[in-house]
Amino acid sequence: MRVIFIILLLGVSLFSKEPVLSVNFGFLQMKGLLGHFKDGKESLKSFIYDVGFKYNLNIDVTYYEEFEVLYDRFSNEHLEMITIDSMSFFKNKNNLEKIADYFWTLSKNKEERIQYYLIAYKDLKINSFKELKNKKLTVSDVSMPALVWLDKNSLLENKKACSKLLKTLRFEKKDSMVLLDIFFKKSDLGIIKKDTWDSMLKLNPSLTQRLKIVKKSEKIFFPLIGVFKKNSNKDLVKMFFDEGADFEKLPKGKELIYMLGFDGIFKLDKEKLKELEKYYFEYFLLKEKYDA
Repeated sequence: MRVIFIILLLGVSLFSKEPVLSVNFGFLQMKGLLGHFKDGKESLKSFIYDVGFKYNLNIDVTYYEEFEVLYDRFSNEHLEMITIDSMSFFKNKNNLEKIADYFWTLSKNKEERIQYYLIAYKDLKINSFKELKNKKLTVSDVSMPALVWLDKNSLLENKKACSKLLKTLRFEKKDSMVLLDIFFKKSDLGIIKKDTWDSMLKLNPSLTQRLKIVKKSEKIFFPLIGVFKKNSNKDLVKMFFDEGADFEKLPKGKELIYMLGFDGIFKLDKEKLKELEKYYFEYFLLKEKYDA
């Protein structure tokens, strides 16, 4: 009887999935992507918890409204990894690089960078950013970098921020809805990702009868930037990148792709950030000069 009891006890110990290490991740609530879409946030939280459980980790995810609070908790060792928007990253890059490493972002259709198109209703004959005054513009909720692109070009060509020129700025949940806004004359202009334009054009070639591409951005943008602590456990970091490389292969992966609109995680080395860093540095200078 005693032998049977010992065997049962060993069996429970060997197959127990009790987490042996607790880790805290913090995500800044960005408009759309990690903002007010509750389902998307819960899907991401569930995905991270399940991956952690697989590796005997208890990973807790907390969403933060303010960068300052998030950064304080990161710098004070409470958080092992954080995600922030590109604007916050480059504004605080010097401080972050002192304590952070293992940079990453999300991929869309396996593409590492995003390109944006400024689309207009054809009959309006809009040809440049100089014609933003009193126009109605729509953009998707996940496109904070798109607004930076729009604003930078407005500052360059109009010497004014786009917010001081546009009649209205509308937000839609998806790029496809942005296109429909312009198509049905709810807006004069819209900004969408290149891949959305290409996909919608395949489905409906007649779009070009009413809509046109006014301008194309550089293909340099990322939806967000994530960073780990420099002293993070290397096995934890490896696990995160290995599991996140392709969401479709994961349990609940397709759900995550549907909710977030992105399909994987990939590493960002400093070389990949250089071009975007220069872009944001120029933008900050223009904001200071014309929109202080």
